[in-house]
Amino acid sequence: MYNNHSRSNHIFGNNGDTLYRYISNSINDFIIVFDPETEEILEANRACLSFYGYSKKDFLGRTLLDFSKDPENGKKGIDTVLRNGEIKDFHTTHLLKCRKEISLKGRATLLNFNNKAAILSVYSPDSNIKKRQEIEKKRFLNFVKNNRIEPDFNSVNLNLNLFNELDEKSVEKITNISSTKKFSKNEIIYMEGEPSNFIFLLKSGRVKLAKYHPGDSEKILTLINPGGLFGELTYIGSKYRPGCAIALENSTVYSINKKDFIELVESDKLLDKAFTNFLITKVYNFKERIGDLLYKETDKRIISTLLWLIKYNGKIINNRGYLEPFLIHRDIADLAACSRQSVNNLLTTLRKENIIEFNHARLMVPDIKKLENRL
Repeated sequence: MYNNHSRSNHIFGNNGDTLYRYISNSINDFIIVFDPETEEILEANRACLSFYGYSKKDFLGRTLLDFSKDPENGKKGIDTVLRNGEIKDFHTTHLLKCRKEISLKGRATLLNFNNKAAILSVYSPDSNIKKRQEIEKKRFLNFVKNNRIEPDFNSVNLNLNLFNELDEKSVEKITNISSTKKFSKNEIIYMEGEPSNFIFLLKSGRVKLAKYHPGDSEKILTLINPGGLFGELTYIGSKYRPGCAIALENSTVYSINKKDFIELVESDKLLDKAFTNFLITKVYNFKERIGDLLYKETDKRIISTLLWLIKYNGKIINNRGYLEPFLIHRDIADLAACSRQSVNNLLTTLRKENIIEFNHARLMVPDIKKLENRL
C-alpha cells in the first residue's frame, strides 16, 4: 500500500543499525517512529521518553491518539507524509503523562522500519508557545475580572470562587504558572489513586468530584463551578487522588504544578489568605452536607440537596432560586444518597404543588422559602 520509500531510504537505507544509531544519538529532539495505519508507537529515543514521562516499556505500544489533542489534524499530516514522503513543518499539541499540554513543532518522513512502512517524527518545543501563552494569559485575566462577585443585597451567589479576594497582581502571578487543558463532556480529568502533582482551577464548564466502589456505580461528592479550585488536597500533602474528577460538560481547566503553587502561596500574602478562606469555606460546606446526609430522612435529604445546589451552584434572586443547567435525577440521587426513583417521586410531587418548576436543562423555585419550609 505504501510504496514511496525513496525519500527516506537515502537517509537510512535498509540498515536498521543506522536508524537506531540516529535515534539513540539524538538528545535535543524527541523522536517517535510509528505505524501510519494504526499510529502505534514502534520506537522512541531517550529524550522523548523523559519528556513524555514514560518508561520505554510503557511508551512503546501506545498510539499517538493517546497523546494528541488534535487527532484529526494528525491524520491529515500522516496522509501528507504517505503522499509526499515527508512533511517539513507541522504543529501539534500533545498531552504528557502528568496531563500537561505542550505545543510542539515537528517534521516527519516515511521510512522502512523492520521491512514495513513507518513514519519517523521529530518533535521539539514550539518557539511560538510564549506568544500563545501571552494570549491565554490575557484571556485568563479577563475571565477572572468577569467572574468576580460583587456585593448585591438582591442577589445571593455563594459559589466558591478563589478570585473574589485577589487583586490583579496576584491573579497575574497565577497565570504565569498555569497551563490550559480542555476536556469534553464526561471526559476524566484525573482518576482515583493517581499521583497528586497538580492543582486545578475551572475556567468554564462544570466538573464533578466522585468516588467509585467495587461492584457499585459512582457516587458524586460535590460539583465545581467556574472559578473553583479542585485537587487542592495535594497542597496539604496528599500524594494520591482520593477520588476522580470528571467534566460534566465541555470544560476548560487551568492546571498548576503543585510545587509552583506552594511557592506562590508562601510568597503572596493575599493569595495565602484567599486560599485559606477558600479551604475553610469548602470544609464548612462539606460539614453542612454530611450533617444533612446523616440525620435527615430521604425526602428532606433530597430537598436539602436541591437547596444546596441552588445556594452553591445557582443563584437566589429576590427569593427566587435558579439552577442552570439542572442535573439528571441519577446525579441528584447520588448527592442525596438515595434512589433515583425517590428523586423522581419527590420532584413530581413538588412540581404538582407549584413549589418547583424544572425541565432537563433548568430548575426554578418561585419562592425559596416554601421549599425551605418542607425541611
